[in-house]
Order: sequence, then C-alpha cells, then structure tokens
Amino acid sequence: MMWRAITDPGLQNAAYIGLIVWEVATGLVLAAAAVVRLRGQDPEQGLRLATIGLVMAAA
Repeated sequence: MMWRAITDPGLQNAAYIGLIVWEVATGLVLAAAAVVRLRGQDPEQGLRLATIGLVMAAA
C-alpha cells in the first residue's frame, strides 16, 4: 500500500487546504440558502441553493 501513499508534504498540505476550502464553500452556500429561505424572498432560489449545498456536502 505504500506505493499509493502521497509522501510529498507540499502535496499533502495542498490537498488538506483544498478540502477545507471546499467545506467552507459548502457552508457558505448552505448559509446563503438559509438566509434566502428565512427572508422569504424567493423560495425556489433558496431550495436550489440548499440542493447545491447538500450535493456539495455529499461530494
């Protein structure tokens, strides 16, 4: 299994930062969906944003 391991620390850090950025983006999309839904502006837009955020969380 060691032949599949990522041993370069720079690549490990880049992957870790990428995951953190993805999770922050997911949180922002879901927060935006909550704001749109709570304000009652456009329920369909809030639903679309929530769906996108949940798909991002599952990915």
